[in-house]
Amino acid sequence: MPFRYNTQKIYGFCLPKLDKDQFGAFSEKTIETFKKLFQETIMKDKVTSYIADIAFAWKVIAICSVTAIVLGYLYLLIIRLIGAIIVWGSIMLLQFSLIGAGVYVYLQHERYDEGDEHREWVKYASYVIFGVAGLFLLCLCCCWKAIRIGIAVYQ
Repeated sequence: MPFRYNTQKIYGFCLPKLDKDQFGAFSEKTIETFKKLFQETIMKDKVTSYIADIAFAWKVIAICSVTAIVLGYLYLLIIRLIGAIIVWGSIMLLQFSLIGAGVYVYLQHERYDEGDEHREWVKYASYVIFGVAGLFLLCLCCCWKAIRIGIAVYQ
């Protein structure tokens, strides 16, 4: 059964399409006033706007949700398969980075003149970095068994 008037979908609402041709009794100003009032009263409401946005974008939200779940399970599978490599690789990378940073800073202290006070500060900074590297290695040795148990439990 056809409608008596044309409609248009606006933010999930089916509204009459107000044309001057169909509604001859209304002036153009009346039609514009109605559209303005609709926008101000109905669409300015935050909840209505949010619901309209969700209704408009439900396909995108559904696709993103499914994609997030699939990627999450894929990530868990990868972690389960190569988790030990990632953990030990990260630990070794951190240890070598600390040692490398200490060596770099120590070599940089030679760029300063013999009497410059920055030379001594940079040398002491390299000692601090070497100390942090040693402390990290000591903690690694103390926690070796706990790390292995943690990896085994996760796998």
